[in-house]
Amino acid sequence: MIRKLIGASVGLAFTGAAMFSFLTVAHAAEIGRAFVNGKEIILYDNNTWEYAPFDPSIEAADCTSVKSERIPASICLNPDKWRLLTATPPAEFMLQYPSEELYLIIVTEKIYVPMKLFKKAILQNAQVAAGLSKIRIMEDSTSSIDGRDFGHLIFASNTSGLDLVYENFHFTDQDIGSVQFAFFTASSVYPNVVPVIEDASTRIKFGN
Repeated sequence: MIRKLIGASVGLAFTGAAMFSFLTVAHAAEIGRAFVNGKEIILYDNNTWEYAPFDPSIEAADCTSVKSERIPASICLNPDKWRLLTATPPAEFMLQYPSEELYLIIVTEKIYVPMKLFKKAILQNAQVAAGLSKIRIMEDSTSSIDGRDFGHLIFASNTSGLDLVYENFHFTDQDIGSVQFAFFTASSVYPNVVPVIEDASTRIKFGN
């Protein structure tokens, strides 16, 4: 069904915690690694841990790159967990994470749109799809992906009677063009797939 629709004290506390973590890790030896909620963590011999740094230049053994033929943009996904579907323009790709009914649409264009206008267009298109039901913005922020500040929108809407949540990562460059990685699923399913979306977003690459 879903497939068819297309303060200062706080700052000081954080700084202190980060410094403590750095000092304890600096004097500890790595004893192993593990994955928690799709993210790799490093375990140390003094009972501390930290997230492993992500190197976007290295592709994981469990992923296959889905690369745009229009612009230098791609995402690396586990072929055992994601499957490619037939995309409908303007999307270049559409993929599904079958175990949770999560979908990903990748839209690429060889045109530059200023980020403020880009975000406005995304929300306007979502509102058109929702009709008289007003969309609800859950988050409007930026995410550092592949060394760039991607726009990051999370919004909910009711489309054709279905309550959906969209998580959209978008970026535009004057010399390259624009891209959207738009994940969506039923609102009841969304909390279960947040770790899946977080992991997939770290595998996005944009530019040469």
